[in-house]
Amino acid sequence: MRNFVFVLFQVLPFSVNCQANKIHAETYIENVTIYFSGARVERSSTVNVRPGRSEIYFEGLSNRLDQQTVQLKAEANITLLAVQTTKDFLGEHKIQDEEKELTDKTEVLKDKLNLDQKLLEVYKNDEAMLIKNQVIGGTAGSQTPKSNWFFTNL
Repeated sequence: MRNFVFVLFQVLPFSVNCQANKIHAETYIENVTIYFSGARVERSSTVNVRPGRSEIYFEGLSNRLDQQTVQLKAEANITLLAVQTTKDFLGEHKIQDEEKELTDKTEVLKDKLNLDQKLLEVYKNDEAMLIKNQVIGGTAGSQTPKSNWFFTNL
């Protein structure tokens, strides 16, 4: 048992050094060019990479990203082993505060527009009814028929 623990402590530092450093990098958009069949989005990020193998994750990119068009430009002496795109189906979609605020404002404005359209319809119906009443009455207005009946026993 003592030899097993000794071997475990000897192997453990090597296994830690063999694992890739995982770096999550945030990007920002520098330039966008729109074409008829798609768009080109240039993003930038600054990442400090330690010596050894590192995996850099760029999150929040488009789901329609074409893997063959991904390019990496580095101003350091590094070797790029592979570029791999994966889709995070299980990840939670993070809505930024501004996006949520705009979505809420859009819903409020849609509700107000719907109410205004219904009120406009009511006002148009009222106008149509008043126009019909004016046509029925003529220019002199409506007159009550004269009667010769007298009610004496009320």
